[in-house]
Amino acid sequence: MNTTSNAPSRRRYSIVAPVAGSILCCGLGALGAAAGATVPLDIEIEHPWCAASPKGVTTGACYMTVRNRGTETVRIIGVDIAVSDHTELHETGVADGIMKMRPVSEGVEIPAGTSIDFQTRGYHLMLLDLKSSLKLGQTIDGSLRFDSGGAMKIEFHVETRRL
Repeated sequence: MNTTSNAPSRRRYSIVAPVAGSILCCGLGALGAAAGATVPLDIEIEHPWCAASPKGVTTGACYMTVRNRGTETVRIIGVDIAVSDHTELHETGVADGIMKMRPVSEGVEIPAGTSIDFQTRGYHLMLLDLKSSLKLGQTIDGSLRFDSGGAMKIEFHVETRRL
């Protein structure tokens, strides 16, 4: 019996990207600057989840919707997830009739007032060298890094894979 809710969850985060000075944590995992000018980013994460994986599998994938409610374009340039030694931004696409997956080294841009879906057949977070399998119902700590220097902590919930 699956007791995990499939209802989308919404979490709203305000990120303050540091321009100068040291970084201090402030509320809901957002980061802020101790001194100097800051650029506020208004980001909302909807339904952050990772697909459950069988025992012995060393890769995994996580998904979410990232909504930019701010007035400036933001770019996700990296991701860290606690259960993985290495995590990459990836994109799945079709080339010459063949589905291919590739790392997105330039990051994922989210224009102001738009959202990007990280989903099974598009952008996603690729977990490499898993430290343990992803178990249904588990909560995993992670964070997104932005080109502005800011970062955002996120809790991913492990669910059954959807195609």
